[in-house]
Amino acid sequence: TNLIGTISWDSPVTAVYSRLVWQETRGKPFHCQLYGLDTPTQKKLRSPDIYSDVFDAAEKLIRGKMSRRGQVTERKQNLNPNESRPPPLVRMTSEEKMERWTEDREIKSLCPDFQPAASKICLRREWITHAKIAKILEFFGEDFESCGQLRDSLKKLGVFTVIGRKLVAKGYSIREDQVRRQRCLMTGHLLMEQLCSIFGFLKWRKAYLALALLYWLHLADPDSIIVKLGEISDRAARCASARRLAFDVAIKFAHSLVTKKRSQTTEKKADELELVNLESVKSKCRKIFEEYIDLHKHHAYKSAIEEPCRAYFNAHHNHCHRDHFDVHGFNWYLAGTSAAIGMKLPLVPYLHDSCNMGFSAYWHAKGGDEMWKEFKKAENFGKRFEAIYKVKTMSGGRMGRNEECRLEGNMGLPLQFGQTLTRDSTSRTRKWAVYMDRLCYFFTREFFCQKAISILIQENSEDPTRMGFRKVLEGLFYHYKNLSAEDVEAENVLEFIYDDEKCVYDTDRINNLLFIGGITKEQVELPKRRGIKNKPEQKDETTPKLPKIDFKGSQKLLDLVTKKVASGAPQSEIFRSCRASGLGNS
Repeated sequence: TNLIGTISWDSPVTAVYSRLVWQETRGKPFHCQLYGLDTPTQKKLRSPDIYSDVFDAAEKLIRGKMSRRGQVTERKQNLNPNESRPPPLVRMTSEEKMERWTEDREIKSLCPDFQPAASKICLRREWITHAKIAKILEFFGEDFESCGQLRDSLKKLGVFTVIGRKLVAKGYSIREDQVRRQRCLMTGHLLMEQLCSIFGFLKWRKAYLALALLYWLHLADPDSIIVKLGEISDRAARCASARRLAFDVAIKFAHSLVTKKRSQTTEKKADELELVNLESVKSKCRKIFEEYIDLHKHHAYKSAIEEPCRAYFNAHHNHCHRDHFDVHGFNWYLAGTSAAIGMKLPLVPYLHDSCNMGFSAYWHAKGGDEMWKEFKKAENFGKRFEAIYKVKTMSGGRMGRNEECRLEGNMGLPLQFGQTLTRDSTSRTRKWAVYMDRLCYFFTREFFCQKAISILIQENSEDPTRMGFRKVLEGLFYHYKNLSAEDVEAENVLEFIYDDEKCVYDTDRINNLLFIGGITKEQVELPKRRGIKNKPEQKDETTPKLPKIDFKGSQKLLDLVTKKVASGAPQSEIFRSCRASGLGNS
């Protein structure tokens, strides 16, 4: 292995360390030559204690003893070649920059071009800046805090190798001594080599990945392990952006396994929810919507960004860009969304990605408006473009060309692209406003409330987070009647939120219930219709009057009929006697 100045400021030392150790463990001759280091250090690398020596040597290389070629590489990656270190913007990690873009940003602080789109969102600001991935990391952080030595232990390569070996053995039902030669059924790569490659690439995420695979080992079934290992193996052999996605796959699957297991043992039943306690109802409501809003964001992202872009490349038979959108191109869209309107989507972008393969200004193409008419439909929400016939069959001529994957000039890194959207109005921000407007359409009161209630009210048993939603609605309705100034006469919540005239759910009424639950940002004044008592109407004089009934004569009529029945008179004679008596109305 030759390391000729390949260590840059954003390259992890652990990647070098892991790769060198892996070469030795496979039994191959180990030769290492680090240019820029003195001779004693190179000799030291050939010593048996390689685990500490390689790390120290690579760290020494980082700290300043770079070769001439390495210094040239550093200057090329620097935005300002005159500086010896990268500027603060480049040194900032993706997570730190995303937090800066999304925290404490009200609508008035956004670029004027994006304020109309952001004002359409009916959710509170805390839900816009919330992402499930952050909660998952906090979830793993609690495990690390409960056991102080757990984090340090899981960072070691030896511990991770043991976990990976046992995991592969369980998934493929083989002995542990056969794991080293086991290849992935999906990709054909050596599984342990790919797992160690991912582990070496990660920096502070090492312990999180090891803990996630440990949860897989105890909670997942063999079939699920094979599938998920295939997803990781496919991304491990690719670029840095794909490897970050492999880490997301690992921790999300582990979190879903733990959540499902805990819900079966410690989840409070919906029948035990205290409807009278408003805080208890709001807590349950927020817990349900915390999962659903993340799902809604993902579907909105697919319908407004991912699938239209992939459909554009598919129409022009550019399959390479179409298939690399979820590896490279999505980084620019996620960065632009967070920087423009401060919205966190379920995915975490790699802001230092230098390959913009899969990025396109698709809404500015000739067929962009025609494509949007299909994607905005509620029945197509979250679907892949292959499932929408009119979009799938669009030709390149109907789709038209766009601005050659550019929005007013060079895009730069996702970090630089997002930073340009936080400034004053420019030609780029005015064009990017179209993308934000169509993304925010799926968070309007009319669309979000209708879609949320139609999905959550089903209470899918496969998703334990949705169980008890009807009970939550009853609790919100109970407190709405007590807190609202209107006199509600609907007997139950379903009668209150359903509009019989239009045969759909009333979005305004749903919005007001969710406002009490802490989901939506404002209440709406309701129009008067069934379910709310109106003022008494004046009598209409043109209405025909019904004949008055003489209830006093009912006893006389009963005596007459009883006498006729006792004498054995036929039914026709009884009717004639009743009509002749003048007691017909009675």
